[in-house]
Amino acid sequence: FSEQWENRFHEQVRENAKLSNENEGLTQRLKLFQNDNDALTKDLDDSRQKCDILEDKCSTLTLEVSKCKSKAHEMEGCLQKAEDAMQELDRGVGIERQRFECKIKELESECNTLASRAAEWEETACNRAKEADSYRGKIEATLGGDESF
Repeated sequence: FSEQWENRFHEQVRENAKLSNENEGLTQRLKLFQNDNDALTKDLDDSRQKCDILEDKCSTLTLEVSKCKSKAHEMEGCLQKAEDAMQELDRGVGIERQRFECKIKELESECNTLASRAAEWEETACNRAKEADSYRGKIEATLGGDESF
């Protein structure tokens, strides 16, 4: 009976050593997994911080894009107003151009009429000057006693 207990004791010792070795291996694996888990947790925290920073930047950029779009829309409105004003000025200039062209034609016509009158008056003045010369000659001849006119 004691041999049986002794065999059983040795078997238990071997089993205990085997289980102890397995426990030690599992403990080492657990430590490795804990180290890996700690590293992954740190990486996750770092990634979360980077994500938070990027989300802040994204929010800032989204706000800036919104402001830029608003400014662009405002500038488009100003540009449209400027284009409308330029078209209105073009219409006004066109109307004024037509008015001035008509006025120029009227003035040209008046100038032509005045030039024509001036030519007539010049011809009349020349004719009258000739007549005056003729009369002067006759008067001088009459006064000079020459009646041969």
